[in-house]
Amino acid sequence: MLLARSFSHHSLLSAVPKIPALVQNAKEKRYTSVALTDENTGSAFVEFYEYCKNHDIKPILGVTTALPNLSKNSDSNFGNSEFSKIALLAKSEKGYRQLLELISIARTQKEEQKPHLDLIDLQNYLKESQELYIVVAGNDSEFVSNIRYEKYDHAKSILKKYVEYIGVSNLLVELAIPIFDETKEMVKKINVKLAEICKEMGVRYVASPAPRYCNKEDEEVFKIVLAIRDGKRASGVSLQREYYLPSKEELGEWFDYLPEAFETQDIEDSINIEIVTNYDKHADDAFFPKFQVQEGENPADRLRWETYMGFVSYFSPSKLKDDYIKEYPYSRFEELKLLAQTLVPDTSKLLGYSLDYWTREKSVKDYIARIEYELDIIITKGYADYFLVFGDIMRFCRDNGIVTNTRGSAAGSLVGFLNSINILDPLVYTIPFERFLNPLRPSPPDIDGDFADDRRDEVIKYITQKYGDTQVCQIITFGTMLPRAGVRDVGRALGISYNKCDKLSKLIPIAPQGKKTTFKWALETSQELAEVYERDSEVKQVIDLAIKIEANYRHSSCHAAGVIISPTKMTDYCPLQWDSDHKMIICQYDMRTAEKMGLVKLDILGIRNLAILGNAIKITQERRDLKIDLLNIDLQNSATFDVLSKGRTMGTFQLSGVAMTKYLVELEPTKVQDLMAMVALYRPGPMGSIPEYIKRKKNPKLVKYLVPQMEKWMEPSYGIFVYQEDLLMTAIELAGYDWGQADVLRKGMGKKVQEVIDSQHPIFVDGCVSHSNLDRETAEHIWSLMVPFGAYGFNKAHSSSYGMVAYWTAYMKAVYTVEFMTALMTAEGSRLDRIAAAINECEQLGIEVKPPDVNYSFDGYEIENNTTIRYGLSSVKNLGSDVIRFMIENRQKDGKFGSLEDFLDRMSHFQGFSKKSLEALIFAGCLDEIGGQLVDRLGLNSNSLTLS
Repeated sequence: MLLARSFSHHSLLSAVPKIPALVQNAKEKRYTSVALTDENTGSAFVEFYEYCKNHDIKPILGVTTALPNLSKNSDSNFGNSEFSKIALLAKSEKGYRQLLELISIARTQKEEQKPHLDLIDLQNYLKESQELYIVVAGNDSEFVSNIRYEKYDHAKSILKKYVEYIGVSNLLVELAIPIFDETKEMVKKINVKLAEICKEMGVRYVASPAPRYCNKEDEEVFKIVLAIRDGKRASGVSLQREYYLPSKEELGEWFDYLPEAFETQDIEDSINIEIVTNYDKHADDAFFPKFQVQEGENPADRLRWETYMGFVSYFSPSKLKDDYIKEYPYSRFEELKLLAQTLVPDTSKLLGYSLDYWTREKSVKDYIARIEYELDIIITKGYADYFLVFGDIMRFCRDNGIVTNTRGSAAGSLVGFLNSINILDPLVYTIPFERFLNPLRPSPPDIDGDFADDRRDEVIKYITQKYGDTQVCQIITFGTMLPRAGVRDVGRALGISYNKCDKLSKLIPIAPQGKKTTFKWALETSQELAEVYERDSEVKQVIDLAIKIEANYRHSSCHAAGVIISPTKMTDYCPLQWDSDHKMIICQYDMRTAEKMGLVKLDILGIRNLAILGNAIKITQERRDLKIDLLNIDLQNSATFDVLSKGRTMGTFQLSGVAMTKYLVELEPTKVQDLMAMVALYRPGPMGSIPEYIKRKKNPKLVKYLVPQMEKWMEPSYGIFVYQEDLLMTAIELAGYDWGQADVLRKGMGKKVQEVIDSQHPIFVDGCVSHSNLDRETAEHIWSLMVPFGAYGFNKAHSSSYGMVAYWTAYMKAVYTVEFMTALMTAEGSRLDRIAAAINECEQLGIEVKPPDVNYSFDGYEIENNTTIRYGLSSVKNLGSDVIRFMIENRQKDGKFGSLEDFLDRMSHFQGFSKKSLEALIFAGCLDEIGGQLVDRLGLNSNSLTLS
């Protein structure tokens, strides 16, 4: 039996069931096919499809949306709505693709009133192919409403118009469901007339209850959900009808006078959707963005060329011929490669690395071998486009002064480094490529980019302009009903006092890192919460109801970092909508779902510290007439390490915490690798090794290895597990793992999957015995150290890139102190506690911060001389940006304000300058110089002054 419409919690705060509950409930009640038709969203399609397939029930993908009413003069009690509701059901994969487009049209082109489709939209798709059913949504349609109020001619004209645009074979009409106060006989009269009109026009009608919760007893929690949505009490929520899912037998009793409404097998048989939902496990087939190469060329060739160009530029930029740079002459690739093979490092140009490294460590042959090894894997797996796209984005940023970094394991790629993606040479820092990508890894690569947050929009704009707005979108993310917020929401809906809900919320403990806070866990963990739950019936009611909607979706927003570039138009792969601010188009599939559907995410994350760095560099270059290239600063700068050793860490990236500062003072770092290690170690678990790490760094005689073989890969970390790679190399070198097996071990430990850990334990120990001739006791001891570390360890590429950014911030603070502190305070804006801390730091550094002044201050903080910074007006609370802009422009045009009267006279010409603005200036001291100490000396306040 067909369930032609149903709703899940993806219809945000308009339905209760999660997908498993909805499908299981339908199956128990003997429905054989279920259509999921959430309101204007397909966000649950993939989860629903997979769950139905795994539980032997036919999935039908659909959506409920609005359709403008045709009957404008109806006086029926249809809520005076201008819209009816319809559902669209996909019959096939092609219908599914059409559904994606139609949802996107409703959500991105028709939201000036509300998300909807017009009849012409439906006609345009249905005339091309008959791959969609359109369901007239029973009680929620003007067709049924007109029948209910005996406006039969109106009803006939409406259905006739539907048939004209949609076609008889594509149209289904849902029977009316009893509303409250209607008897069965009253509803029978409505539906018999409905059936009569439908038969006249050859239109099928079906019995479908369109449930929004599963069982009759769930009505209370449904009212709670609606109350949360509408900001009212649940007692004030009135329902038109019951919205539960009746059993097949119960539904049959409702409509026993129209048995043909249940004869839906032919409809079910006509629907056959097969879509692939496991691209995350078959990355080679994923839909990577396509880089725009020249005609006759291919991405693999282009990546090779760009990589070797990067290599020549890195090693010996003086050897890079101009004609190589001007265009992409692939015919000369062998010439370029030959040049690369004969290079001698130009050590004066090499990223601040010491000459010592280049004279004793790696050779050109090592680099060429690593390049070819990485390129072979990248190209074989079909990832050349992905690297080219990301490299192009990063080059745009470098060309435009946008500070970037690449975090995560991608920073271990030499090809990435030579294509401007990474900031680190992985051979210098001995970072393996295989943690990021190896022949045995099935999942797609993931390059996580960090960008100055004040310029992230420029990056998104560049991507959109390059690839087209139909092929670029950002990603949705959902806020869920978590326990602490859940009890507040439910309590508010029940009318329980704020104080009681607040106290109850604070009784719920927060789970440790790596574990979810759930009601079950909280009640088992907190004795006080459990006792209150048993003792107080009101608390029990709140928690019991909150449990029923625990983890339900509450709202949606835009993911902070995720951007997708599709090879063809985005609606070929996912449904789209505007974000909540109506600024960005976002994919309705969340990050995990998008990956399952083959879409490849680019991480474009805004980072405030990178914005501070960028602004500090800009200020420095303008003041000192020099160029600063972070990729080529001195990495052995003694002043930088001196700043950190003295604990002057405020404003530095990743290093400014109290405990971290204490450790840095004890460590007295002397090289950037020390910072990289501290970033890795300053985490739960590994943190316990910091004191030993400090001892071993200061006294090399204390360095020891669990077994002699481990010196090969753990010498840089003094024999201590610091990075994930230490664990992986231990498994590979000692126990004979390959990279695929090591990746399984890493994920199991990192996610604390006990079954994986238990299964890997004997494999590791046996491997150490057979592969390295270790005794079992030693192997067991090594395993016992690996397991707790593996739960929290950072990968070396990530820690190293973060450590380098930490060094950059410390370097700018140490060498260009006044510029860095100016950029830092500008970034803090009006966060007064942080501004106060920054001013205190300036005092410690010998820098005076002068108060804001209408004659000297600008929007942000400004340097007046080498030891003086002027407070920025944007940090004055309650002073609008438009007022600041007018004030500065007026001052620049007509000169400084000569007196308080002059200031008031000139500012009165700006309509936005209010009493509130004046008050903000007075109490911030901005008028002290021209008006005296208005607050302290004269005792004036804003009521004493008038604007003339």
